Amino acid sequence: MVGLKTYKVKDKENYENLRIGLSGWCFFRYENDNYYLKAPLNKTIKGLIDAGVIQIQDQTKIEQ
Repeated sequence: MVGLKTYKVKDKENYENLRIGLSGWCFFRYENDNYYLKAPLNKTIKGLIDAGVIQIQDQTKIEQ
């Protein structure tokens, strides 16, 4: 099984949209005025990173 990675969400609006759309396979957290999600790295997450909606929070690299 692929491990979960933590990503920082750009803003509250994107966080709410992602929470609604990805609920069930991502974990969501609001902490210290920042929005985070935790999910496995897959095509959907890579697309969100490429679009600038989320950014990698931990020190892992994206596998190609």
